[in-house]
Amino acid sequence: MSIFTLLFGSDTNEEDGWTQPQREALINLLTLAMYADSHLSLSEQQAIDAHIEKLYWNSDASVEAFSNRSITRARDARNNDELKQDYLSDIADQLGDAKGKAYEICKSVLASDGHAEEEAAFLSSVKTVFKI
Repeated sequence: MSIFTLLFGSDTNEEDGWTQPQREALINLLTLAMYADSHLSLSEQQAIDAHIEKLYWNSDASVEAFSNRSITRARDARNNDELKQDYLSDIADQLGDAKGKAYEICKSVLASDGHAEEEAAFLSSVKTVFKI
């Protein structure tokens, strides 16, 4: 079972406080963050589960289809600084007033498996792009 299938089960709460574009942006941000240090860890996956398992998925695209696109974009962006900055800007636009909340979630997910230099640099980029 994929991480995103686990995240969006039938017991999700429609009143999660996020808009659908913000949910999608959060998933994109966390997926990109997981690739920040080129090390995918189980603890990061579990941290993502803990933070977004109650999100209500309300889209024509399935969670699996969305997550596959998100993973592809994260892989493409991880080694291309210009593409990564553009992607982060798109994510920031989608998040709107939820940027601070998303940043804190991202920060806690990355801390779940210890701190890597690449993750610290990624968080710095996120903070700059999000203007927080």
